[in-house]
Amino acid sequence: EKENAAVPPTQEVEEKSKKKKEKEEVKKPEEPELEPGVVDFVCIIGAKDIGDQRNDDGSKGWVQSAPECCVLERFPPNDEFHINNGRMTGLIPQVEWFCFPEGCKLWRGPNAPTHDDLKAGGVSTMSHPSLDFSSSNFDTCLDTTSSFSWFVLSSNSDVYGSKLVKTYGTIVRFYVPAPKGVDPRQDDFAQMLTGGGGEDDAKSGSYQKRLWVPIGICLTTTLPIVGVIEEILLRTCNAMQAQLASDESSNLALTTSGDSASLTSKIYGLLQKDLFHLIVNFSMPIPGVVHCSIPFLEGERLHITAAPPNGLPPLPHGSAIASACRLLGAEGLTLLLAAALTECRILIHSVNVANVAMVAEVITALIFPFAWQLPYIPVLPKDMLEILDAPLPFFVGAATANLKFVDQSVLSEIVVVDLDDVAGSTEYDGRRGARTKIPPALPASVSTSISKALFRLLREDDELEELMKTSMFPGCRRSRRLENESMPERKFRIHVAIQICSLVRGYQDCLFFVSASQPVFNRDRFLRQAPALFEDKRPTALIDINYTDRMAKILSPRSKRFLSVLVNTQHFHQLLERLSEEETSFFHEVMDTIEPEED
Repeated sequence: EKENAAVPPTQEVEEKSKKKKEKEEVKKPEEPELEPGVVDFVCIIGAKDIGDQRNDDGSKGWVQSAPECCVLERFPPNDEFHINNGRMTGLIPQVEWFCFPEGCKLWRGPNAPTHDDLKAGGVSTMSHPSLDFSSSNFDTCLDTTSSFSWFVLSSNSDVYGSKLVKTYGTIVRFYVPAPKGVDPRQDDFAQMLTGGGGEDDAKSGSYQKRLWVPIGICLTTTLPIVGVIEEILLRTCNAMQAQLASDESSNLALTTSGDSASLTSKIYGLLQKDLFHLIVNFSMPIPGVVHCSIPFLEGERLHITAAPPNGLPPLPHGSAIASACRLLGAEGLTLLLAAALTECRILIHSVNVANVAMVAEVITALIFPFAWQLPYIPVLPKDMLEILDAPLPFFVGAATANLKFVDQSVLSEIVVVDLDDVAGSTEYDGRRGARTKIPPALPASVSTSISKALFRLLREDDELEELMKTSMFPGCRRSRRLENESMPERKFRIHVAIQICSLVRGYQDCLFFVSASQPVFNRDRFLRQAPALFEDKRPTALIDINYTDRMAKILSPRSKRFLSVLVNTQHFHQLLERLSEEETSFFHEVMDTIEPEED
């Protein structure tokens, strides 16, 4: 009777609800967690003082002094703000050096310096500002000469094989009047002592010796979205100028304010308000899974994506591949690819540091499946030039004006490329030899194939640009840095990836595993039988040109010289160690595609 006793109703209900909850927990899929971090920090960078002007004569032009540059304002105010909220990120140490890599320079004159003045003074600027979308737009909204640039830094932990984390910084720089009385050579110095007003004189432009100091607005992020951050800066500057110009307490525009200290606090207040949600609330995309669309001030929503980890490396902004190829040309591109693949000491420079950062990012992306793991500073500040004396491989970039501080004997051991004159950089002097170090050349077939693909890319890009001009209303075209990678660029990247991967064909036959994580590579065997060692035999008039001769292949000394260096590089052995990781899946797909073709 006890065994057949009925189960109490309450207990039966509890058991059913428990089973139901267990089923729901099993069926419920895990939702991806979206973390904030579109923008990490916003900073206002500027001159801390006017420096020592004992050698300056007070005339119009660039001031002979070396003022100290510093972070005037920042949000969040400290790194602990993010750390306490679970975001392990901090502001780049000495970020002001990277915002003003050529140093902080002062200008004296009735008006702010022009683009020609900036170029003559060694300050980074666009070579042709009238042809650049961002430069002309920033000039218009700020009502003064400005320069847009960006930089990138990579870092990893002390653990061997750890992944690189890149931090991108974008900055718009312009000049504002220095506070009254800071410089005895200023025309308003006496007015400060007597308490006289100078606002009318400022508006009329009667000051012939007015001191102008640089100021910059910098945003940092760990996402390769330079084009999006550029648009955010442009919209911010438009809103900031409108609010400052309509301020009832001061009808002065942004660049005619008489007190740069109060101007800095005003800018900081506006930036903190507008960028708060970007820094604290808006979520980052999940690479290859979730894209994000965020609103910001006026205009269309900003679309943010992140490349999947198992595909080609991400690019910093739209049109990066085509722009870099136009700067380098076929000779410059193959030279830098060879230098990066063989881990040379590399220095690229230009009057526009934004071009330097772009080319560095493109070259390190094009060497896929390899990844540059050595020191990487695409924008090297003036105060860090001693890195060029380091005996280890590096990839750095610099403003052309800073090279005057470098010993020429040091440059003779470095692969140096002038992005404003690539042909001159690679020119060979029959008497003195190469001006700088020349890396081992890529195999002839690979170099020729990449060069042909480059010319095809530029032709298709020109056709696409003409089509966009005719299909869009004037003034409606966005900055090309804000656009996605074009189809011609994508095809070019895949073509280069196939050529680079073809260099290591046959590596499987020379690879042995002591354990799952310890591959042993037989270098000598690879350098005897790798398919990339052999080039097609070139028929001559002295031999019978038959089918057998045309199909014959001979050992190429040029290819062997290059591959002998390649298999000894750090990134080649790291690739062997990462063969089982998801990140190399596209590499295996490429190898599976090209090897049957060779057979």
